[in-house]
Amino acid sequence: MDIKDTFIVANSALTDLAVRVRPEHLGLEWPAYARFHDGQTLRDSLNLMAYENECVPKVLAGETGLTTNPEFTGDLLRDDVAGNYERLASEANASVRAHVDLDQTVHISYGDVPAGGYLSDISLNRTMALYDAAALTGLEPHVSDEAIASIHAIALENGDLLRQMGIFPPEVAVSDDAAAEDRFLGFIGRQPRDRSALVV
Repeated sequence: MDIKDTFIVANSALTDLAVRVRPEHLGLEWPAYARFHDGQTLRDSLNLMAYENECVPKVLAGETGLTTNPEFTGDLLRDDVAGNYERLASEANASVRAHVDLDQTVHISYGDVPAGGYLSDISLNRTMALYDAAALTGLEPHVSDEAIASIHAIALENGDLLRQMGIFPPEVAVSDDAAAEDRFLGFIGRQPRDRSALVV
């Protein structure tokens, strides 16, 4: 699976869950290890992911000076959380499908990187958000084993640095024969979905 496909699958999986979120879920507090601000809710987090979707076409077009996620204060979801989220995600996916040069330098908050590296970063970001939202709401995440393998490879490539930066909580030990999904979740510091996979 190439990085364009990986992004689209990860983004679509998060969108699939976002449109199933119920109104009573929106006020749930986002996990402390994954939030930018005290009191950040699921709605706040979906709004930030919607903003990131809005930025994807702009980043791939070479724009600079975009507001970073922690500094974004707008409301893109308004009174139609599912509809507005889905619209912006679809626009992001379309821009990735149309983008040809993955070696092109793009400009993001932590520096200038190849477009492929940018897509790797936000594919991982979306997958972490998918599982955090699923754990918070009890909704089932829908993502293929092939996509999990691709995203796990991205996580492994930069795992030590991301853990040092606090993006990954401490690794959760799972058995070597656990499902691919649970091995990925343990590596990024999340609880496996199958708790029998835990090594205690």
